[in-house]
Amino acid sequence: MKITAKEADIQSAETDITGLQYETDNRMIDIYIAQKTNSNLDYVFGDGQKDIIKMSVYQSSVQNQTNSILYELNSKKMQLAEDQATLEQNAQTVEQDKASIEEEQIAIEKSKVDLDQQRAIYQNKRNASLANFRSDQNNMNYVTFRRAENGSSRDTA
Repeated sequence: MKITAKEADIQSAETDITGLQYETDNRMIDIYIAQKTNSNLDYVFGDGQKDIIKMSVYQSSVQNQTNSILYELNSKKMQLAEDQATLEQNAQTVEQDKASIEEEQIAIEKSKVDLDQQRAIYQNKRNASLANFRSDQNNMNYVTFRRAENGSSRDTA
């Protein structure tokens, strides 16, 4: 989820950067055109003399705004680069973790197969031992019975 949120932040930053880049380009063009066509001229925005704005004040104001936008643009580009690097590192970490988990799952499955095989061997040996024990017990009962039978036939003779 963090990766998706980071991707959304990166997309938003890229959109902001594109907008700031467009605005900066337009301002730079406007400044260039104004400098070439109206250097050392005053702008008049109204009917009276008090509405006259010196070109240098206007240029300074526009330049300060443009510098501010350029600073913001560079900051966003650096933040975007950091976010993309972090996202790439996180993606690599996720891939490494996936590979590690897959290896562990394979090892667990192999261990389970080995355990099942050992369990089957143990069960076979246990069953064989129980069969031998029962066989030996039957033989002992037979021998005991035969001895008892032989002993009683001597007593009658």
